[in-house]
Amino acid sequence: MVAVMALAAPSAAQAVEPGLSPDLTWGTSTGDQDKTGSLLQDSGSKWVRLNVEWSATETSNNTYDSWMLSHYDRAVQVARSAGQRVLMLISTSPSWASGSSNKQAPPQNPADFADFAHFLAARWAGKVEAWEVWNEPNLDRFWPTGPSPAKYTELLKAAYPAIKSADPNAKVVFAGPSTNDYNFIEGAYAAGAKGYFDVMGTHPYSCKSPEAVWSSNGRVSQFAYLGYREIHKSMVARGDDKPIWFTEFGWGTSSQECGVDEATQADYLTKAFKLAAQDPYVQVAFWYNLRNNYWMHDANDVESQYGLLRSDFSRKASYNAFKACATGACGSTSTTPAPSGSGSTDSGSSLKVSLRVKKVRGKAVTSSRHSVSKPRAGRMVLGRVSGANSGRVTVTLQRFKKGRWSKARVLRTSVDSSGVFSKSLKVKRGKWRVSASYHGAGSPCSGYVKFKS
Repeated sequence: MVAVMALAAPSAAQAVEPGLSPDLTWGTSTGDQDKTGSLLQDSGSKWVRLNVEWSATETSNNTYDSWMLSHYDRAVQVARSAGQRVLMLISTSPSWASGSSNKQAPPQNPADFADFAHFLAARWAGKVEAWEVWNEPNLDRFWPTGPSPAKYTELLKAAYPAIKSADPNAKVVFAGPSTNDYNFIEGAYAAGAKGYFDVMGTHPYSCKSPEAVWSSNGRVSQFAYLGYREIHKSMVARGDDKPIWFTEFGWGTSSQECGVDEATQADYLTKAFKLAAQDPYVQVAFWYNLRNNYWMHDANDVESQYGLLRSDFSRKASYNAFKACATGACGSTSTTPAPSGSGSTDSGSSLKVSLRVKKVRGKAVTSSRHSVSKPRAGRMVLGRVSGANSGRVTVTLQRFKKGRWSKARVLRTSVDSSGVFSKSLKVKRGKWRVSASYHGAGSPCSGYVKFKS
């Protein structure tokens, strides 16, 4: 059974420091790095989670790729110039250390990883506030030799003193497991992890809304967002009341399973920050990620669509929601759909997007028997961005199917000199809804307009 938890008052969300996972260290150009830095500052984010790939950086023992190091140096500089504190993730292994062609394989000797961590911590002492030791070690994907709390603990035990000896003020963060995997964390405690990290990390991903909880063996399921509370209970039971950071969390805008639409993404973000604010041990929460994976060009899959921004840097409604939470006004940005028939929302901008759907007749269709069928009915989206005289609009079309709204199509069109735009739609029979968002100042979006075909 799924239960719904009460939400905290909006002002309480200030208790959690907001962070983002930008693509500063993901091979982006210097121009995109600079653009990202400006957006980080504008968003109100206080932290960034960057990452170093050991596999690409230490090409052989004690030999380093100078281009990669300079790329990471610049990413740290851009982040700090944007007023961000830095959590640096170290992950992947070079083949000389792992004995494997799979870069996700852990090192055979944890001391090799520790040496690399010490090298980096010394390089960025005073510039990187925290270090995360590996990524999601509870998954085969990131620990292909078979997830093992004991083996991960060996890595943590080696890395902790190595990082502290290079920068005593830096925090060491337990690798956030995918979902709130308290069983993995309890296994690490059993292996002696206590005392070898300053912060517990977790990745509270869920396919349901943040307030939804359900039980698994008498405990909140690890697949519920609020499963992080079970992690805290496990820690306290072991005499280890350390803070918890969400080093990744989010919902992707996709019509695929576990995806949500853009308005729901913004709504879930707001609810998630409010809920976390109820628990003072949750200190920092990093939304994953700032921008959709640029190399996937906004593909319709969940992993490509976690961003607050689309790959072209245009803003989703969730960007404004994050900014509201980051500035202590969580929930003040409306993402509520407008009434069916017409849609209009200003999303905190001086611009305003409105739209309506008009039924239009297509051409008559001649069948193979030469009889003429009735003209097929299509739909035309007609809209206006008041206050704009140019630019582009993204039109998102969704279909109601199997009890939920699923993204069917994303279309783009231009705004003319009077702020007007239009887009024709070809749809099958069923229940549909459509919204529009403007690529410009404030990125205002309309509400949803529902129609049947």
